[in-house]
Amino acid sequence: MTIVSDDQLEKLAERIKDLLERNDLWEHGNRLYFNNKAVCAALGVIDDIDVTKYHEYSNPETITMMVYGRFQEIINHSGGPILEEFNQLINEYGFYYEQGTPRDLSLFKRH
Repeated sequence: MTIVSDDQLEKLAERIKDLLERNDLWEHGNRLYFNNKAVCAALGVIDDIDVTKYHEYSNPETITMMVYGRFQEIINHSGGPILEEFNQLINEYGFYYEQGTPRDLSLFKRH
């Protein structure tokens, strides 16, 4: 069962990427997995990808992120206004995130 539409996930992924780009955090290694594709900082768009084959802790129904560099530091240690903006953004769509490892996180629907 799809939690939100593919279009909504696409829009949210674009907004997350924009947030990271505006703050110089869209770095090599960062990826957004959604709708059976990945948007990568280094490689662009990869179609027909199954996130569960790459990340044990993933949610193929929403967005899974691979995070590196400064955004990884923000998620894991420093927090601050960028993390607050990220949380507000995903909350607009009714999501929260959980980390599987220090380098990945997945979105889940609030109940």
